[in-house]
Amino acid sequence: MAGMDELTDVRFYFVTMEPVTVLDESPFVTHFVPLIAYPIPILEVLVGLALLIPSTRRVGFIASLILMVAFTLYNIYLLWFAPDVPCGCGGIFKDMSWTAHLFVNIGLTILAGLGIYLSAKDSGLRAAFSSWKNSYTHIRKRRSIGT
Repeated sequence: MAGMDELTDVRFYFVTMEPVTVLDESPFVTHFVPLIAYPIPILEVLVGLALLIPSTRRVGFIASLILMVAFTLYNIYLLWFAPDVPCGCGGIFKDMSWTAHLFVNIGLTILAGLGIYLSAKDSGLRAAFSSWKNSYTHIRKRRSIGT
């Protein structure tokens, strides 16, 4: 989980060799650094936890999709306007180029969308199975009463 890595490796995430934060060097978010420096990694951890818990998994997929779309759009912005900005990400992302980062983001965005689709389909299948099971049980009870 990149969020956990960012929270535990505060030195990398917030400080480069100079006394300037990595986020301060990123265009577009410079004015929002105090608002996003801790909440984004915390949100990433919460989304990861939501994906692990079956009852919150669909919400986790939706939140993951929203985060990944935002990260992907920001990644595209950086590729076009500031390709030399260092990455403040943690985990596997910290050594990636922005282009590789973009492809991974697109893949993860697709997976989040697929997760939403499959979780919706799964809940529909469960409802159909439950309905069928109740009908079958009702028929069996009627047969056993009639005999």
